[in-house]
Amino acid sequence: PTLVILRINRAATDVKWSPNEDKFAVASGAKTVSVCYFEKDNDWWVSKHIKKFESTVLKIDWHPNNILLATASADNLARIVS
Repeated sequence: PTLVILRINRAATDVKWSPNEDKFAVASGAKTVSVCYFEKDNDWWVSKHIKKFESTVLKIDWHPNNILLATASADNLARIVS
């Protein structure tokens, strides 16, 4: 598969693969982070949205445990999400 439909209506601002390289996260101007993973049974990429933000998410980075995600947004807040 070469296409992932993120379903965001603003620009992507940052993209990071997870430490295990089995999923990736996309920060966006849509005040969301999309976490995408490959679903082998259906042979496509799935994107789940984290919508806990009040402004553009500018930076993201994975924790080495492959579960936690650190985020920084334009409202000067840093958050840890899972």
